[in-house]
Amino acid sequence: MDNKLKKLLNKHPEEGINQAIDLYGSPVKTICSNILRNYSEDLIEDSIEESFLKLWEYAKNGGKIKTSVKAFLYQIARNTALDMLRKQKNKKDISLNALEEEAGVESLLYSFSNEVEQEFEKKHNEKLLHKVINEMEEPDRSIFILRYFYFYKIREIAQLYQLKEDNVESRIRRGLKRLGNILTKQGILR
Repeated sequence: MDNKLKKLLNKHPEEGINQAIDLYGSPVKTICSNILRNYSEDLIEDSIEESFLKLWEYAKNGGKIKTSVKAFLYQIARNTALDMLRKQKNKKDISLNALEEEAGVESLLYSFSNEVEQEFEKKHNEKLLHKVINEMEEPDRSIFILRYFYFYKIREIAQLYQLKEDNVESRIRRGLKRLGNILTKQGILR
C-alpha cells in the first residue's frame, strides 16, 4: 500500500494527496491537536492543511520519500504544529528591530554564532536520541514515541495498548532514566 501511495504521489501528486488525506487525515489531526491543544481550532486546522500542503509540494517537486509515507507525513505534521506553536509564543517576544536598537549589531552576530552551534548540537543530540529510542524494546519504544513525539496523553496510550496508566507511566520513567544515563555518559547532561 505504501509503495503504491509513494508512486501516486510522484506521478500524480493531487491524487496522492487526496489518498493520503483519506488514509492519514485523522492521525495528522490528532498530532496537530495534541501539540496545539491550548490554541484555536483555526490554528489546528491551519497546521493540518499546511502539513498536507508540504507533503504535496515535496512530491510535486520530485522529492523521494525514504521512509514510509505515514512516518514522513507524521514528522511533517509534528514539525509544522511545533513551528506554529513557536510562532504563537514568539508573538509575545521582543521584535527583531527592538533587539537591534537595544543591543546593536555585535550582539546579533554573537546570537547568530550561538544559533549555529546550537543547531549542530541539536542535530548530534537528535541522532543520539533516535539511537537510544531504536534500541528500546516494544512496546516501550512505541509508548515513548507516542508520548514525546506525538504528544499522546498517558490515558490514550494506556487505552491503545490495553495497559494500566501506572504501567505506561512506569515504562516512560524507565525510558527517561535510561535516556538520561546515556546522555550523561555522552557528556550532554550533567
